[in-house]
Amino acid sequence: MNKMILAAVVSMAATTAFAKATTEYYFQPAAGAHAVEINYSMTADPGKAETGGGDVDVKQTTNDVVLDYAYGLNETTALGAYTFSGSSKTTVGTTDTTANGMGDIHLYYKGFADMIHWGVDLGVNMGKAKADKRGTGGLSIAANVGVLANSAEWNYGGDLMIILPQERTTESTTGDTKTKGGNTTKLAGFAEYNYGMGFVGGELAYVMVADTDTGAAAKTKGEGYLMLTGNVSYDFNDMATGLLSIGVENHSSRDSDDSATPTKLKAYMGTNVALGVRLNF
Repeated sequence: MNKMILAAVVSMAATTAFAKATTEYYFQPAAGAHAVEINYSMTADPGKAETGGGDVDVKQTTNDVVLDYAYGLNETTALGAYTFSGSSKTTVGTTDTTANGMGDIHLYYKGFADMIHWGVDLGVNMGKAKADKRGTGGLSIAANVGVLANSAEWNYGGDLMIILPQERTTESTTGDTKTKGGNTTKLAGFAEYNYGMGFVGGELAYVMVADTDTGAAAKTKGEGYLMLTGNVSYDFNDMATGLLSIGVENHSSRDSDDSATPTKLKAYMGTNVALGVRLNF
């Protein structure tokens, strides 16, 4: 879920309703303009755990369609919402669990003042989380602030994002459980080049995920990892823009929890790919 939030919550910069964007990293529609973005997103985390009997799979793959709508309130602020629907398969050893359906609905407000860009995000899910459903079972709050500078055809800057999941409730056959923690902080630097028909750019980020309390004796351990993302946009015409994003994550080996005898999770390289289109009208 954090990945989906990290992929969709990045705030955007001003453009006109029927003109090329001046930035892709901080894109937002102009005053009175609408933007609808549809992406097909795929992620793969091919992890393994060390055990006395040999390594076992601890991996996850997702396939989602992400729908994002934004409206320009004025030349400097925009209001919008996004959600996603698809499947997520988790493998632990020889056991597979697949969750399907729609994820949380996120409402966001974003804008800029000179070089400063900012955004706030509220994730809403009123039902309980279930093993076979995509909802988180609670609320989440996210905020980001960044700086965008430019020189000729180049844009560059940095962004700080914090995601604060609130208490979540998970339903199971043995009773409900409450989950707390798992806060995520992302510090990123980025650059993008305007090649005339769109942008090509990249982002290097360090992501820190805090421990999660699931009500058990031991907390699930968080982690810190590097993430490198490349992206390309292409303006088919004044109203339609193609989007492609490819990212890799470098996860180090770590303990699964803070118990006296935790399972050791091995290092792995995760991947994220998103392909879509944005319509401006």
